[in-house]
Amino acid sequence: MKKSVLIILLIISILSNVNSYTVENNEIWVAFDFFNEKFTDFETIDADVAFRVLNIWGNTLEEGNRYADDIEQTVQKIHKIGRKTSGMFGGISISSKDEKSFIEKAGARNPEGIITSVDSLTLHGCYNRLEWQKRLKEIYKIFSKHNIDYMEMDQPAQEHWRGECYCDVCIKDFEKYLHKNNIIPKTNPFNYIDYLMKKRIHNIREGDRERYSEFGSYYWQFQIEKDWKNVGRLTLDFKNINPLMKFFGNTWGLAGEYIESVKFYDMTNVAGDMRTPFIWEPARDRFGPPYNSWIPAVKIAHSLGNKNIISFLDTYPYERLLKEHKEDKDYVFNIVASEFLASGATFVFPYSNRVAYNQYGEFNKFNLRRFMSFIKNNREFFEKRKTNPQILLKASKQQTILTRFHKQYWAIAYYLIDNGLDYDFAFTETKTDEEKYKIVIDCDKYHQNIFNYTYDKNEKFIAEDIKELISKLQRKITVNEKNTRVFIYDNMIEGNNYMIAVTQKEQKQLIITINSNEKLKKIVSYPQTEFKIDKQQIIFSEHPALIAIQTE
Repeated sequence: MKKSVLIILLIISILSNVNSYTVENNEIWVAFDFFNEKFTDFETIDADVAFRVLNIWGNTLEEGNRYADDIEQTVQKIHKIGRKTSGMFGGISISSKDEKSFIEKAGARNPEGIITSVDSLTLHGCYNRLEWQKRLKEIYKIFSKHNIDYMEMDQPAQEHWRGECYCDVCIKDFEKYLHKNNIIPKTNPFNYIDYLMKKRIHNIREGDRERYSEFGSYYWQFQIEKDWKNVGRLTLDFKNINPLMKFFGNTWGLAGEYIESVKFYDMTNVAGDMRTPFIWEPARDRFGPPYNSWIPAVKIAHSLGNKNIISFLDTYPYERLLKEHKEDKDYVFNIVASEFLASGATFVFPYSNRVAYNQYGEFNKFNLRRFMSFIKNNREFFEKRKTNPQILLKASKQQTILTRFHKQYWAIAYYLIDNGLDYDFAFTETKTDEEKYKIVIDCDKYHQNIFNYTYDKNEKFIAEDIKELISKLQRKITVNEKNTRVFIYDNMIEGNNYMIAVTQKEQKQLIITINSNEKLKKIVSYPQTEFKIDKQQIIFSEHPALIAIQTE
């Protein structure tokens, strides 16, 4: 009976559209990456969650059980001081040391039948194969047995690098997909591998194969649909194993293949790879604030439902920032984390393994603890926020999913953010109350060339009609520096809350002007910075990373 109810809920969830444009984080979820760190450091920082205290990524079950036994006492200590733990496992990662018979049954394959891999140590599993689904449930049981509070699945789609599986299960299901959607007649048998071999395009990456194969985009769409349905079913199975353990997937900047899975999660991890969405044009990448930002991904996450949104300061771009600012890495942390908090999300403290691998030195634990204390001491600014922007951006859900990142949307979003404007986002397929916005911009109608704006911030790439619309807006708040992120919220309290994430130090003073008759009630900043008030102006002597203003 219980299983039947869950299946019905799954179907309802798949068929329903979420329509929500609010930011309501009902808990402050700030975690400290536990990798290569001591329990005493975790205590010092006073974080809420020990992030990735247990990782089973490309490991055998024997290794996973051993790692779990090793951290048993640490988990108990963390729970004893009233904190929580999170763990992570790889959604498509098989150890090359695993039994050959299992690898054969669970592995993903390229068109030539060879099992694909990350490297010589880690192979790929296929979500469509029952043997791999069983293994993921067995791994989940390890975390449940050791009382982990939050569970994160890395790579919750096998299209992570657009290297789709071509095993016999996938190929047979693709044939059914083509027949079901009347792409080829139901009377015609079709084998995609035979087609690729005949056309001599079996060695071309699927992401590029779309240019040469009339079935390339169909295969991409088919695999995405299969993945989110498989992940949805797995999520319900995980809930059956342990309904108390919260589950979420690492959605890597909310790339298209992950969007439909979010509805099943207890929280949304938009991931922290700051290359997003520059990953496919690495020669032109510009890293770090204010050049790129998580905010567009956070806004999409808001539109998918009122779930806690988390991220972590992740991988190569952050790594590059640390290399360029090795002596000032705590300032880098402050501005990146502040921007993320101001946009309505919570986050995970620095991704420690990148620091450990490249010997950038430890983050200042005192700075991390001060940041944590600032958040906890000013909870009214960070909890239960509701956005109140004048602008709504829209984009096609299907296009966003199939192109991984909707470049027109990202470009227009960055333009607004760079000009100190906040916005809401909605998919065009979702029913939305557009009348409450002064400006509604359909991103689909613009050419992808507009994305060039995100590389050099030259406004010539932004359409004239967008500039004209923006120029007519009356701003409630202005800042004397461009590229400063401004967010306006309606809270439980009377008046507006303004959250300002400062991303540059162009001027000696930072001047904030409230362009209304609102009375200033409370002003806090991190790091704490001296300021004076002159009528409706707040003048900071130096540049804090984050400013929160309460008015009445």
